Amino acid sequence: MAKKKDNFDLIEAFFAGVLTKEEKNLFERKLREDPEFAKEFRFRKNIVKQLKDANEYQRIKKNIKVILNQKNNIFLNK
Repeated sequence: MAKKKDNFDLIEAFFAGVLTKEEKNLFERKLREDPEFAKEFRFRKNIVKQLKDANEYQRIKKNIKVILNQKNNIFLNK
């Protein structure tokens, strides 16, 4: 169980960009040498990407609504 927690914390630190040089070396070594760690990292990386994509989609959708509302207001005020 401790290994999974350590892996979780190491991957979280990677995504947060707070790995020390030693931790980064450990991370890279585990990524190369530990198939379970590499699989967990790829899984988590995919989740992070999907969340970023979903947030970007929501941001774009919101901007489109604002633009459409502005256009509707222009047409209604003519």
